[in-house]
Amino acid sequence: MPTKTRTGRHDVPSAAIIKPNEEFEYALLRYEVGDFFDSMRASCAAKPERGGILIGSYRGPHIEITEYTEPGSKDIAGPSSFKRIDEHHQRAATNAWKRSGNTATFVGEWHSHPSGPPHPSGLDRQTWKAVVTRLNTPCLFVIVSPTAWQLFRVLGTKPYADVVPMTEIEHGTTGIVYR
Repeated sequence: MPTKTRTGRHDVPSAAIIKPNEEFEYALLRYEVGDFFDSMRASCAAKPERGGILIGSYRGPHIEITEYTEPGSKDIAGPSSFKRIDEHHQRAATNAWKRSGNTATFVGEWHSHPSGPPHPSGLDRQTWKAVVTRLNTPCLFVIVSPTAWQLFRVLGTKPYADVVPMTEIEHGTTGIVYR
């Protein structure tokens, strides 16, 4: 569990990889990433779905989201589906890995739902479980809708694992902490 600093904020340990099948405790979403989701929320109504990847680091038993990719020209977007196939997503993850000294990596995905609340569909849940099972490591997922955006996690790395929303617990100096 992170220790609290004298300001009452959580001190997140240095970068380290979470072992397979290990659960994480907290997620830190950098303010820049949250600002992007706020802007997407304001502009996604009645438009085709959009999406990208989340880039960050596994920091002890925590995940930090530091970057995101935006949809690329080769991605396929429909009213209720999004297929991420543009190569720029992989390039962004590879570049982050190299820039960070091999600590920043793919930590999840985001996409929009152009109507209704940010609730995962059955297909979203199935896809997220498959990603976590295939990678055998925890990941985070975001749905952005016109009404709000929500961060989710998959509990465990098994196909029958639950998908649950994460709860915002505080605002730190660099981002929002979720549990």
